[in-house]
Amino acid sequence: MSAVNPSKTNVPSERIYRVRLLGANGADPTKEFGPGVTVTRTSEGIYRFSFNENPGEFIGVGGYMFGDTTPDDVKNKTIKRDTYTAPSGSTDGYVECHVFESGTLDDIEATEYLDITFVFAAQNV
Repeated sequence: MSAVNPSKTNVPSERIYRVRLLGANGADPTKEFGPGVTVTRTSEGIYRFSFNENPGEFIGVGGYMFGDTTPDDVKNKTIKRDTYTAPSGSTDGYVECHVFESGTLDDIEATEYLDITFVFAAQNV
């Protein structure tokens, strides 16, 4: 890596948004961490992550992990993401993530956590 990009990444001017959610059984989850991001539940198992300022070009989900007071309870949970919707006018850019358990859309329950990371580039790659 060159000195221009000392963070050891192949993404120019990489921006990482980390979010931690606590589930709420069918309501908007509690955001325990995630400056600059607003999270809303749009329907069963579907969560919209809105970025309060234009984060740049969407690269992808950098990773995610489910947790629970009983970790074995989330062993069949997965996430699939939709395409990134860029900001337009007064509407923030967002990504919708679909949470599945054993292939069926499922909410993040009150004892469950979701840690997820979104990666953007400040310039076109």
